[in-house]
Amino acid sequence: MFYYIFLYFYTSIKKLEHLKKNIVKQFLLVLLLAIYASAVYAQTPIIYTGTGSYTFDYSQVYFFEDSDRTFSVHSLQSAPFVPMNTVNQNFGFSKSAFWLQFIIHNNSEQEGHFFFKILYPLLNDIRLYKVQDGVLLDSIITGENHHFNTREIQDRNFIFKLQVNPGEKIVHYVRLCNIGETIRIPIDIQDAATQCDYGSKTTFYLSIFFGYILFAFVFNILLFFEFKFRHYFLLAGYILCMGIFLFIIDGYAFQFLWPSHPYIANNSMIFFSLCASIFILYFSHVFLKYPKRLVPILKLFYALAVGIIIWSLLSFPLNMYSFFAANLYVLLMVFGVLYVAFHKYLSLRTHSNLVFTISFVCIIFGVIIYILRNFGVLQISFITSNSLKIGFSLQITLLTVSSVMQFREVSRRTNKFLEDMVNKRTQIIAAQNEKLKNQNKQVAFQFKELEQSMKYAQRLQNAILPSKYKLLSLFKDHLILYMPQNIVSGDFYWISEKNSKTYIVTADCTGHGIPGGFLSMLGISFLNQIISKSIDISPNEIINKLRVLFSETMNNDAESQTRDSMDVTVCLFDHATKKMEYAGAFNSLLIFTDNSLLELSVDRVSLRKDSDEDQFEFTNYSVQLHEHDKFYLFTDGFIDQFGGELDKRFTKKRFKDLIASVATEPMIIQKHTLEKTFAEWKGPREQVDDILILGIEI
Repeated sequence: MFYYIFLYFYTSIKKLEHLKKNIVKQFLLVLLLAIYASAVYAQTPIIYTGTGSYTFDYSQVYFFEDSDRTFSVHSLQSAPFVPMNTVNQNFGFSKSAFWLQFIIHNNSEQEGHFFFKILYPLLNDIRLYKVQDGVLLDSIITGENHHFNTREIQDRNFIFKLQVNPGEKIVHYVRLCNIGETIRIPIDIQDAATQCDYGSKTTFYLSIFFGYILFAFVFNILLFFEFKFRHYFLLAGYILCMGIFLFIIDGYAFQFLWPSHPYIANNSMIFFSLCASIFILYFSHVFLKYPKRLVPILKLFYALAVGIIIWSLLSFPLNMYSFFAANLYVLLMVFGVLYVAFHKYLSLRTHSNLVFTISFVCIIFGVIIYILRNFGVLQISFITSNSLKIGFSLQITLLTVSSVMQFREVSRRTNKFLEDMVNKRTQIIAAQNEKLKNQNKQVAFQFKELEQSMKYAQRLQNAILPSKYKLLSLFKDHLILYMPQNIVSGDFYWISEKNSKTYIVTADCTGHGIPGGFLSMLGISFLNQIISKSIDISPNEIINKLRVLFSETMNNDAESQTRDSMDVTVCLFDHATKKMEYAGAFNSLLIFTDNSLLELSVDRVSLRKDSDEDQFEFTNYSVQLHEHDKFYLFTDGFIDQFGGELDKRFTKKRFKDLIASVATEPMIIQKHTLEKTFAEWKGPREQVDDILILGIEI
């Protein structure tokens, strides 16, 4: 209401300029300023009380269109702001600058945190100003004309953090400009209590959409290589260019593809949209077999597309209306193709031409809604925001189907005279199908047998591993976390008692499943052989002999030589003195003593056939342990597991911190914590490797 009163008096003053009635003019001017001052004073601020949550209301944000782009943040006192809920948020093509104003008043005793969001990623220039008592506190400049890292929060949309100290009232001004392109201002304001991942659902749906686009592109490329039918190549090119275009208008291209290149961000949209137009024009030409009289018109469309692309690459203001021209070109092109397709269907009446025509009906509705939204005719809604995606999805689906149908129709017409031979081939194919069914049954049977064999191999492997009762008889307490990645494990542990001493070994063999299981069985056999033939042997000597046996056993034939390896840790614990000797090939171990966790380093050399360090002698170490001390042997499966929010490795540091945090607990609780932590870290992802952790308390 204040806005219209303002305009009324402003117009009245203009009409009186030709008169010499200064008193009347001054009176109206004073009245005008008084009305505007009351309007500004009446603006509803966003009040932060520190309790509850804030719900955004457009009436608390005020709007002003600066048609001449002459206003600055210091001259806005005279700007006729109106409530945002009284104006259209879609302004189409405009050379104006647009100002937003909102006030946040912190009426609490704690800091207020808000998030101001502009949910449209294609704005060239955005400037946020924070003003308090007429003093400019801060300003932020970002947009597509600036590098992506200028954004305070790295998001495809524009998100600004706003902080208001207790008792403060801060006026925020936002200037938006998008010369030569469409401008829309869908905004949102949230406080920290209600801030959430607002875009998670949108991102989920968009990932499904772009995943489908990628699938359609790959599918048509595969069809092209399979059938050498150029329809599929042209359709794949159209899908790719159109998919990148949609990736651009959703803001993801600037975020992920060229964040440091604003020029590309500003000009790539027209380039890819017109490249898509060229591909679909050529595709329709090949599909519909245009008559010769239409070829010159087709070439004219190609030339226009190239011309508009070159026009858009010029610097501002020469390229100012190229976006406008590109919209009209696409609309005209789609209508032209639809017209030709409809006439082709009326003359041929084929199913493929019908599906082709329907596909362009789908896209033309999407294009019309999209362009009308660009021109500001339609409001922002789910339909107008996604019409192009919906129409494009239906179009590429139907175009792919029509291409397949046309290919089948051509093949049927070409091979009609070979019907007798086809019947014979059908009988052969039927016999082959029967044979294939039998083969499928045989494969299924063999797979079942293989699975049963692996489960039996698992039982055999578990049978030769030391039992928990043996460990209980030798040590106060223990834990064994043994989790094969694929039924049979390439990790193993081994224990042997000799001369009042206990040998403890953990090893990680190359691979998992059946190959790893074979190597683990081989390793256990080697250890039994070494210990049985030795009276008193140190851990490093065990590893040296294990390397010799491992190298001699692997095939020396160059054609079948493998690159298998084994990482191993060997400990020898003397129950009388509580002294432990140890050695290792790449695998270290941990001890917990005096309420601190220590990592005992070993030689960083693996046991492998093709190693250049066959003459390397492993080092023997020793450490004095005490009652209630604990030591842990482990392989790298737990450490290398990918997971967490960022899908990264668990890492040895995180593993050591985990062990240190639970080392004072009983072993059964430690095992439960390790299992729970691993499951939470892994989440729905697959286990990447075999896992073995052996913990022992003295």
